[in-house]
Amino acid sequence: MAFSTVALERLGLRVRPEEFARLVEEALADILPPRRDTSPRQALTPEEVRALEEGGAVLEPRAHGAESPLVRTAAEYAALLAAGFTVRQAAECLGVDASRVRQRLAAYTLYGIKQPSGWRLPRFQFTERGLVPGFERVAPRLIGVDPVSVARWFTGPHLDLTLEDDDTPIAPRTWLELGLDPGVVTALADELHGGA
Repeated sequence: MAFSTVALERLGLRVRPEEFARLVEEALADILPPRRDTSPRQALTPEEVRALEEGGAVLEPRAHGAESPLVRTAAEYAALLAAGFTVRQAAECLGVDASRVRQRLAAYTLYGIKQPSGWRLPRFQFTERGLVPGFERVAPRLIGVDPVSVARWFTGPHLDLTLEDDDTPIAPRTWLELGLDPGVVTALADELHGGA
C-alpha cells in the first residue's frame, strides 16, 4: 500500500504513510473475516453440486470488491484509526497528561479503540478546544458498540434530535456542541445496543 504524505496532510492527518498503512492492515485484520480458500463444493456431494448449479447457485468463494459493505466498513474503520488521536495527542488536545487520558479511557469517559500499537481515540469526540461538551456522559453508553456504528450515529443526523424552530434533524455531536441537554443524547445512545 502506497500512501503519500502530501495526500494524508491534505486530509488533516498527521501520520506517516508507513504508520497509516499499518493502521489500515490492523483495521482489515480486525473487521474482515478470515478468508477461506476452500470452495463450498468441497463440502457437497457431486449430486448436490449439480442440483445447486442447475438451480442457479454460484458455488465459488465470493471476493469482496470495493462496493462490498464489508470492504466499505473496513475502510471507514481504517480511517477512524488513522485520523484518531494517540493517547499523547489526546492529552495535548485536552490539556492534561497522558496518564489522565488512560484513566479516562478506563473510566469510559473517553471513547477509544485498543490496538496492538496502543489506543486510538476517534476525533469525532473532540473539538478544537477539547472534548465535545457532555461527551463524557455519552461515552459509557458506547461500550461494546463497534466504532464505525458509533461514528455514524454520533456524526449523522438523528430523527429524534431537532431544534424548536426547525424540524431538520441534527447529529448528536451537533446537539452537544450547541450546549443542549446531554441527557437526551445519552438516552438515545441506548439504541446502539438494540434498545430504543
